[in-house]
Amino acid sequence: MGPQGAKSAVFSSAAFSTLPRVLGWLVALVMVTALGLRFWGDDQRHREQLAAVEESHDVHDAIHETLSLMKDVETGQRGFVVTGNEDFLLFYHKGRAELPRQFALLQRLVQQDPHQLESVEEMKHLTRDKLGEMEKTVQLRRAGSVEEAAAMISAGKGRRLMLALRAEAARMSERERARLDLRIRQASEHRRESLLVLGGAWSLVGLLVLVGLLASARGLRDARAANVRLEESEKTLQKQADSATDLVRILDENAKPLYVSPSCERLLGYTQARMLQLGPQDLLVGEEMHEALEIGRRIRDGQSETAVFVHRLRHASGELRWFETTVGVVEGTSRQHIHLTSRDIHERRQAEHALASFTIELEESEARMRVLSNASFEGVVISQDGTIVDVNETFAQWMGCDSADLIGLDGRTLFVPEDLPSIERQIAQGDHYQARLQPKHAAPLPVEVRGRETALHGRNVRIAVLRDITERLAREAENAAHAEELRKLSLRDELTGLYNRRGFLEHAGQMLKQVARQRRHAAVFFADLNGLKLVNDSLGHEVGDRMIRATATVLNQVFRDADVVARLGGDEFAIFAPECSPEDAGKIRARLDAALDGANASSPDSSDYDLSMSVGCAFQEPGQPVDLAALMDAADRKMYEEKRQRGGRSRTEPGRPNVG
Repeated sequence: MGPQGAKSAVFSSAAFSTLPRVLGWLVALVMVTALGLRFWGDDQRHREQLAAVEESHDVHDAIHETLSLMKDVETGQRGFVVTGNEDFLLFYHKGRAELPRQFALLQRLVQQDPHQLESVEEMKHLTRDKLGEMEKTVQLRRAGSVEEAAAMISAGKGRRLMLALRAEAARMSERERARLDLRIRQASEHRRESLLVLGGAWSLVGLLVLVGLLASARGLRDARAANVRLEESEKTLQKQADSATDLVRILDENAKPLYVSPSCERLLGYTQARMLQLGPQDLLVGEEMHEALEIGRRIRDGQSETAVFVHRLRHASGELRWFETTVGVVEGTSRQHIHLTSRDIHERRQAEHALASFTIELEESEARMRVLSNASFEGVVISQDGTIVDVNETFAQWMGCDSADLIGLDGRTLFVPEDLPSIERQIAQGDHYQARLQPKHAAPLPVEVRGRETALHGRNVRIAVLRDITERLAREAENAAHAEELRKLSLRDELTGLYNRRGFLEHAGQMLKQVARQRRHAAVFFADLNGLKLVNDSLGHEVGDRMIRATATVLNQVFRDADVVARLGGDEFAIFAPECSPEDAGKIRARLDAALDGANASSPDSSDYDLSMSVGCAFQEPGQPVDLAALMDAADRKMYEEKRQRGGRSRTEPGRPNVG
């Protein structure tokens, strides 16, 4: 009614009312208007509170669905790590794909609450860490590193992240539950206030017949609309429960089922009607039934608001299947009801059981490896960042102490200090090196060390295997000495002790390169022992051998220790003289002739032969190309020129070769 209508109503009432009654009608009209406005405001608040209640339910569902997805991902990851079956990764990949959308939904639902938004961000952070840890184990399992994957799982990081995620989700649920309780109380209070307003309007009906009836009719219509909305909300919640993939049940204070979701037939094989007839003793077994009844009692007594219970339920086929049930309280019209949401975790439980069995087998395997390690003839050392964390008995016996005395030491202190720089150089080139250990009260022990980096129980460690090489080094030293002796023998002429052709080429070649680098002179002498064939033919090879040895003695007297003197074979000799210039060659030839004369005069064989040599010489000039073969050829040619000039060999008297 507008202002003009109100005015005309007031004045029309004046025809059958006095002025006080008119004032009373005006006051009543104001009061009715105020009551109507109050009732309308309460109704709007009631609508907002119902929407808030629905929003809280949505938040609860989103939190629960997020945890469920994480459980599916974890179940798939662990199943794949344990069995290597790629089918387990279907849950893993599906859960990972759904999680971002689930977090976006959850963030949208709580966007008005900064505390809840912080919790959502924390859950996202924990989820990223958890997914990253699981992805590493999956990749390790695909690469065949089963032990490393199992070690990562056994380290417990994933479990700690999951516990932290659940704790954060529980905090969100607790805040949302408190907000839900507050909204329900506010809705109830506003509802009662609306009823009081409605009652006041009915009281005014007797005083204000038409106005009261109109106000009451309007209040009744609004109340009916609110009830319809409430019923629709309840139907919506009922529909959500009916379409839930988990098993949803509501029990009264005596544990009698009041509601069971249709999913019972898919999960347990019972119809809804049959499930409503079954009590805890029909579904639960042994101690699990007593534990469930105790949880229900604590919740009814207010000792706890929610609980998570892992148990088995009896399938219609008789099979016992594992479920994880969240127990909470639902406010009824007059009393509390127990709300149960059960998720089927039978496959996950079997995977966890298989993983536990695998862990036991892994521990047994480690024990066997310890026995094998201690029985090994090689030392084994495990270190972390250079600090020893474990050794086998063989290594401890080498060091002359107990294994416990070595744990915690810096591994470098066990080696001879002088070997540490060599060890660092060898490690820089690879994981294989030789060094000497310094045992207690014993001489240094030479060892060969091979090591590599690996993961052990979630830690990066280095495993080193050490082998005692005392006997090997002794054999190598013996072989080296023998080889050196053989090498020397292979370079020496057996008859004279001078270098042979091979020894001359090796040593003279090296010295020639050095002389060329230093840009100094050098000379190659090529000498031929005159008359050797005649002596061998007329006096025999034994006398010829003495003649060759006497020639070698003369050459050793004439030339320096730094010169390379060699018998190339037969009656041919070669000498390499570093730092010998053409001016020095004449002096050397004079000393050679003098030495030959002296040998002939003092030799007991002087009655049989005279020593005489034809000699040619070639020089290495500074800056010339280095070519030992060319120098030898040049010296050989000059030697033959001298031999031709001397007129060859002649015999002066019978039985005495005269070499001249």
